[in-house]
Amino acid sequence: MRSLLLGGVLASILLVSTDGLGQSVPHTRTIPKLLTGTFSGTASSFPFGRTGGRVQYWFRQDQLHATSLVTAIGSRPSRGYQSNTGRTQSMEVTAANTALTYAQFTNVFTTNLGAAKVLFARKNVSIPPIVANQDPDKFAASIALDAPFLMLGPNLVLQCDLGSAVGAKSAPYNTDLLNVQGAGKHFTSDPGCGGSMAATTTPAAYSLVVTGAPASTVVLLFLSSNATKWGPIDLPFKLDGLGMKGCLLGVDPQFVLGIVADASGRATLAVPFPTPKASPLVLYSQAVHVSRSTANGLATTNVVRSLIGNVGFCRVMYNFTADGPNAQYGPFDWQPALLLKP
Repeated sequence: MRSLLLGGVLASILLVSTDGLGQSVPHTRTIPKLLTGTFSGTASSFPFGRTGGRVQYWFRQDQLHATSLVTAIGSRPSRGYQSNTGRTQSMEVTAANTALTYAQFTNVFTTNLGAAKVLFARKNVSIPPIVANQDPDKFAASIALDAPFLMLGPNLVLQCDLGSAVGAKSAPYNTDLLNVQGAGKHFTSDPGCGGSMAATTTPAAYSLVVTGAPASTVVLLFLSSNATKWGPIDLPFKLDGLGMKGCLLGVDPQFVLGIVADASGRATLAVPFPTPKASPLVLYSQAVHVSRSTANGLATTNVVRSLIGNVGFCRVMYNFTADGPNAQYGPFDWQPALLLKP
């Protein structure tokens, strides 16, 4: 029964997508991919919230997107951030496709970029007033590149130079930031059309909990390493054409598990999973369950994005108040949510 239900849902999604009855939700491409469609809960003044300074980021291969051209780079403010003051900031961007690993990322700016770097000319970036930002896929400020940058990987080093850090001050614009710590971090998309999903991590286990399903019914859990594509289909994908108005498919259903909800409509999956010590794992999860709120009787939950582990995922270093070839601070295990415009 479970396999027939799942097969019907997925086959219908393919049919709807090819018939033009459904559509992918358009959005800019976020790096790291983990933070697509969700805020991280922390904030940073770099790259647009300082009057001077230099910051350099290292992005891991699986957090980039497939080979693509990038015409502009921006960042989004943290959730709810607002500023009534607009301003102009001078910036220069340097990018490098690199095989440099997490462990090889040092505090020397030029060493990390290497000889194959691409330098884009200094430009003035217009930063408008920002009112209570609530959209994680919309940036308020961006810098247009002189020519498209071909992002090939395997990893990426990106540097933003705002001019001399001596005498620099913090200025309006607060960037959404990921601060990696603990056994794991979990982020959620906006609510789905059905119940809710949440994740927790301990040093020894990974757990998913779905609430809001009908009592004693099967809940299908989708587990995946990918939340941007399902075959040729861009995610998230609207399921309105399937009789699931307001519902989204948000993950590639690489693994599917059926769990029976208890009398309260709660379904739990607990997996023994020791925290990786060298290379954090990224998992995406979503659930489908029976529902009376849609025409076809099915509904989807929110999407949960889980980072399991805290060493080897991201790096950042910067000059805040002093200039020089070596970073004044870092490298740290932080990373902003940068948005790429194709």
